[in-house]
Amino acid sequence: MVEDLSRPGEPPSPVPEQLEVRLRVALRESRLELDATRAQLHTCQQDLERAQRQLVDLEELIRDLPQIFERKFHQRLQPLLDQQQLLAQDNHALREQARRLLPPPPPPPP
Repeated sequence: MVEDLSRPGEPPSPVPEQLEVRLRVALRESRLELDATRAQLHTCQQDLERAQRQLVDLEELIRDLPQIFERKFHQRLQPLLDQQQLLAQDNHALREQARRLLPPPPPPPP
C-alpha cells in the first residue's frame, strides 16, 4: 500500500487504486531503467579496463620502439657489411694477383 501523502492535521484520504497502480508501474519502469543503466555502466567499465590495458601495452611498445628500430637497422645493415667485407677481400686478392702478374717496374734512371 502507498503511504498517505495528506497534509498534517487533515484526515487521511484514501489513495485511489488507480494512482497506486500507476505508481507501481512507474516504480517497475524505474527499476528496469536502473537495471539497464547498471548493465550499461558495467559494459562501459569493462570497455574502460580493456582500453587502459591496451594503453599500457601501447606505452610499452613506444618505450621499446628505439630498440626495435635499432635491431631492425642492424639486421638490414649486417648483410651489406658482410658483402662489403667480401668485396674488400676480393679487391685485395685481385690487387695481389695483378701485382704478381705484372712485370716489375723499371728501376729509376740514375
